[in-house]
Amino acid sequence: MSKYKNFDNESKKRLSIFGSLLTSKSDDQPNEIYKMPQSYTQSSPYSKINDFNAKTKIVCQKTDLSLFLDQCKVIFIGDCETGKTSLINRFTSSTFDHCYRATHDVDFQTKYFEILNIAYTIGIWDLSGEEKYKILNQPYYKNANVIVAVFDLTKPSTLINACRWMKEALSANEKNDPIRFLVGTKSDLLTRKALERIEAHAEFIAQEVDAEYFSTSSRDDIEVTNLFKRFVSLSFDNSVQRLIRPPDYNVIKNNIKSE
Repeated sequence: MSKYKNFDNESKKRLSIFGSLLTSKSDDQPNEIYKMPQSYTQSSPYSKINDFNAKTKIVCQKTDLSLFLDQCKVIFIGDCETGKTSLINRFTSSTFDHCYRATHDVDFQTKYFEILNIAYTIGIWDLSGEEKYKILNQPYYKNANVIVAVFDLTKPSTLINACRWMKEALSANEKNDPIRFLVGTKSDLLTRKALERIEAHAEFIAQEVDAEYFSTSSRDDIEVTNLFKRFVSLSFDNSVQRLIRPPDYNVIKNNIKSE
């Protein structure tokens, strides 16, 4: 039986604290992940992580960790009109809006997963790229598990700015070590040669901030699902590894029954 329903009520309780501050959307259908997607390039700092940790797989077979895993906080940052919202909407609702609509302050969505038969939820924070919201958005950087810095592949200046966005977000997360992704959008608008040229530069920038690089197209739905499932899988694996370390796991074993 699916463990998702038990976790759903707990997730909704957590979301209630946001109240009217956020525009909250939710998709009730969980995505299933049993195999970790591969990195987009071999230059990724996570390129050697091509499968879930052996201990993660074992404990997930024996124990229902659903209620003990915190919601994964994912923040999307980058300049205006780079396609952050389109990227999110393509994955969460399989839609693409050809009309640009600026994000004001912050938008929030949730997405549910079942990873190795364990329920896992992510909170997606879509932060505005407008300069006037920059100071207001900084508190949302804190306690991020995943940072996704987005740039427009057709506008090289947004790549340089994405690096700056990433460094600012990392400065607010010095006590933890968030998973980092640098993502290029609108790959469908470039020729193969032009794409390869900007990708080479983007990979170099990604290495500067220890991020994994992805090229995507929200319009044509290229690499979007792989991107999301990749960083969600990495975050899940990290979360389980932290959870099963003593003394936390001893408490869990005393409160739930192994299957």
